[in-house]
Amino acid sequence: MTPYLRAANVADGSLLLDDVKTMNFTPAEQRRYALEPRDVLVTEGSGSRGTVGASAAWPGSDEPTMCQNTLIRLRARAHVDPSFLYWWSRHAYGSGVYAAAAQGLAIWHLSAERVRALPFVDLAIDEQRRIADFLDDQVARLDRALAVRSNQGSLLRERVLEALESAYSPALNRASAVPLGRLLKSSPCYGVLVPVFEEAGVPFCRVGSLTDLDNGFLPEVFISSAQSLEYRRTQVEPGDVLTSVVGSLGVSAIVPDHAKGVNVARAVARLQPARGVPSWFLRGYLSTRSFRDSAALATGGGTAQPTLNMGDLVKFAVGNATDVDMMRNVAFAAESLSRQQAAGLSAIGRSARLLEERKQALITAAVTGQFDVTAARSVA
Repeated sequence: MTPYLRAANVADGSLLLDDVKTMNFTPAEQRRYALEPRDVLVTEGSGSRGTVGASAAWPGSDEPTMCQNTLIRLRARAHVDPSFLYWWSRHAYGSGVYAAAAQGLAIWHLSAERVRALPFVDLAIDEQRRIADFLDDQVARLDRALAVRSNQGSLLRERVLEALESAYSPALNRASAVPLGRLLKSSPCYGVLVPVFEEAGVPFCRVGSLTDLDNGFLPEVFISSAQSLEYRRTQVEPGDVLTSVVGSLGVSAIVPDHAKGVNVARAVARLQPARGVPSWFLRGYLSTRSFRDSAALATGGGTAQPTLNMGDLVKFAVGNATDVDMMRNVAFAAESLSRQQAAGLSAIGRSARLLEERKQALITAAVTGQFDVTAARSVA
């Protein structure tokens, strides 16, 4: 069995080799089609025009490796430096050259013929090598800066998680823990099982809509008023807490005033806080490690699509929940931590986007000869 790469194995600038498929190829096919070190692999098709043409370089392997026809293989000729060809392909992807050459409607495709017809930079091979060496160094610096940003985001999330865990601390203060069901006005329930979508009607909240709803935006998909009325028990009220109970558990939102009457999907549970229970107290708990651990135990932990049963959810122990003033203090802390995390992640995200933009601008400027790399200063 011979390994072969697919479009799923190629991201812009990197190969994802944790899921490489294999199949039988004849020795003649291997000799003709096997990848060679420094071949450039370009994704041929995508559902989005702007994501056609993601590129990565094949480093080589001890065994023959093939590529599927969802990838276009670029192999440098004698007068082209393979590393420069790789950076040219990164430029063509990031600057929209590949997107402009793609054709399609629902699915966009690049053909080998269209890629072959694209204008290539006419530079001496020594100049190509200087540019490639420059980009190898400078893009690596920018990628290290991006890795730092990613690590900052991870550390911020971990800090907030630890602070939340401390605020609820059910393991340290079991006397203050009560079952989640005692904090609710009514039993939690699932939403619409089989929605029938309409062009207009009642906004319909799915798991993917929860973050938008939390930021004040109504869902952009709708079900009919008749179907929403059939599922009136999950028509939301301001202050309700919505949380995902299928797949990515614990993605949550508090319903704002202007979202009154929105209905929810089967994968979203509606939690109505009991009198005196702040919405943020419930919302904060759903972000804790304690909730995640309880959910993993209730769903078996290792299932590909975990589904949280409402009967299990109401039994989860919530700490610091026996005193109204205590709950208010914890809710205030949970809201403050959430807003601090959102602001911090937003700043980190802006910085990362600027670094990505600078990286792409640098690649395009160097490859197209917009500046002399021998006189360029370090970018990071």
